[in-house]
Amino acid sequence: MKLNCFAYLFCLFVLFGCKKDNSKITDNPPPIDETDSLLLNCEKLPATPQPFGWKDSTINENKNINAFFFNPLNNYEIIYQVNGDIFGYNKIFLHNINTKKNLFLFNNSNYSAQINNKGWIIFNSIDNNIFKIKVNGDSLTQLTFNNTSIDPKWDYSNTTIYFFKKATLTSPSLLTQINTKGQELNSVPIEYANTAFAKKTSKLFYLKNYSNRITVFLKDIATNSETLIISSNKQSNAQQNDFFNLSIDNTDENMYWTNFDGIYKYSLSSSKIDTLYKNCGNSLFINPILSIRNNIMTFVHKKIKVINNNILFYNYKCYQLDLKTKEVKSIEIYP
Repeated sequence: MKLNCFAYLFCLFVLFGCKKDNSKITDNPPPIDETDSLLLNCEKLPATPQPFGWKDSTINENKNINAFFFNPLNNYEIIYQVNGDIFGYNKIFLHNINTKKNLFLFNNSNYSAQINNKGWIIFNSIDNNIFKIKVNGDSLTQLTFNNTSIDPKWDYSNTTIYFFKKATLTSPSLLTQINTKGQELNSVPIEYANTAFAKKTSKLFYLKNYSNRITVFLKDIATNSETLIISSNKQSNAQQNDFFNLSIDNTDENMYWTNFDGIYKYSLSSSKIDTLYKNCGNSLFINPILSIRNNIMTFVHKKIKVINNNILFYNYKCYQLDLKTKEVKSIEIYP
């Protein structure tokens, strides 16, 4: 099973010693907090077994949902991503809450797919090209053909697409803007992927190396001015990004992200940082995604249980958090 942008968090916790064999536990799986409570007792994982490391196991890898979001055009539909199988793809499905039917949409790469207010999903394939597809599975269209395009994002108008173009021998890494037909509109140099756009104005949140720290900057595209928002307290390391899954809420007042330690919120007005969910060895909160229709954040709680001294058993549960009322609700896609 391919490590994706969410699963890299887990590898850090197990001290880079995890080893995948995709073994499946189907009989008598270990009990893991079957309630909807997020208050799992935090425990450190034991030292990595030697000489072969951990083996990974689960009941059904194609039901391990690691990210999801709602269809803005239909409250009874959920787009969700599963870890997939040994072929290494993240699989994206459309789930109808009423009918319980699931429609396969596409294979995704390491970066989150994103939907706009018209029901178009953009994503980058495993060979690093940008695609768009209607939420019902129609009109799959390839937009780039350079095999260097990742991390696509809708702009605030939901009409143009920005993505990170990897550096080549003849060009630096770029933030490139295209229209929905794939025609390039603009490109500017940028160091890292993982950008986010404001919902109401043409403002971009992006990462760059500043004083040897990965730092979030806010750029006003209209005026070409920029403001430093927050810096990591660690030296720059693109493989251990402290600001992954950057997202801005619908008020443009708060920024959210995830990293090795958990899920965080930053108030742009007060510069206050809040820890929403804190990770530990056996409990990871991953992949926060903000709704484009309301102030709802979806995320996944990944629980880890050690069995037989050398096997890590995984259990995934989906939740939504109302950012205004702080109400948390468990979302059951696979009961």
